Amino acid sequence: MSRIVLVRHGATAWTGRRYCGRSDPELSPAGLEQARRAARRVAGLVAPGTAVICSPSRRALGTARLVAKRIGGPAAVDDRLAEVDFGAAEGLSFDEVSHRWPTISERLLAGDLDVDWPDGESASEFRARLHEVAAMLAGTQGDIVAVSHAGPIRALTALLGGDATPTLEPAPGAVVIVPLRTQVRS
Repeated sequence: MSRIVLVRHGATAWTGRRYCGRSDPELSPAGLEQARRAARRVAGLVAPGTAVICSPSRRALGTARLVAKRIGGPAAVDDRLAEVDFGAAEGLSFDEVSHRWPTISERLLAGDLDVDWPDGESASEFRARLHEVAAMLAGTQGDIVAVSHAGPIRALTALLGGDATPTLEPAPGAVVIVPLRTQVRS
């Protein structure tokens, strides 16, 4: 059975502190080490030369390059693997978002991640682009590695038949393995 090996990029200076969707900070020193550990783990899971796709952000691309080098293949960028566009919330702390948009904050705290971000990406737009990625992945033969962000990893895990729990919060450098199904969940 084919699998998708989902890897969250290593940490940046913003990780856990600020909403970081389309901003493009580099990996922090700790994030670089997390990416190296993820690359070692992935190399023990997949065959040499396994395809690697990734988000266009520097943090994901840096992680993907380490993974690809370790398994002996290139890293191809797929823009659809980008983190959600947080719009006006981009760069803000969690407290700042809570103050400006208390309803969004309450929903997030309740585990509802289906949010339309002010001046950013709507939940339906986000779902649509990740559904496209899931459909493309479901049609592949063999394993594939995708390096992305917490939001897309949650969505792809649910769409491809893994843990559909919306509270899945992969840590920086986490590796999530999902058996690929031929049918994508709606």
